[in-house]
Amino acid sequence: MKVAYSIIISCLLVSCGNPKQSRPFKAFDFSYNDVFSTCFSIKFTQGDTVFIRQHFTNLDLGTLKENKTYYSIVEDDEKNTIDSYLNLIDFQTYNSKYIEGAQDGAEYQFYVVKNNYLKTIYVQGDNAPAQLHTFAVWLTNFKAKLNLTQIDTAIEFGSLKFFLPPHSQPPPINFTPPKIDKPD
Repeated sequence: MKVAYSIIISCLLVSCGNPKQSRPFKAFDFSYNDVFSTCFSIKFTQGDTVFIRQHFTNLDLGTLKENKTYYSIVEDDEKNTIDSYLNLIDFQTYNSKYIEGAQDGAEYQFYVVKNNYLKTIYVQGDNAPAQLHTFAVWLTNFKAKLNLTQIDTAIEFGSLKFFLPPHSQPPPINFTPPKIDKPD
């Protein structure tokens, strides 16, 4: 009985001495599209789980399927790196859009709810501030290293607002076959 009490007290002391630190965001997700090979969204939770929606993928690049959702568990060192970026970057100071104007460049969007603000930052091309660009590159490399497991769950991403074109049916094509003159 004494051993059981000492184990419980030890556990309480450890948990009180090392309280779980909360993440530096209430909500954070990121969407990326490079036009030629991938388009995805990644959502970070308050725990160690991330959710990924693969919107588009070049089928030659791997086993991910288009329009499928995945999850992965994040290691503590990766969580610490993400949290460091989110603590370092003051998203409020940045514009909501950085648009280069090219038609075929990469684009990405951050969605951050932190403290008392919500900020969405859209970047198209190479004219983003260095901190945002560096974080976006790190996030795309991070996603590429994840061990993903497919799930059948709908996940909402704040970074998709104004990011993906709406899905609609293409307009019908009116086609009239050409007349062929037949020899007499």
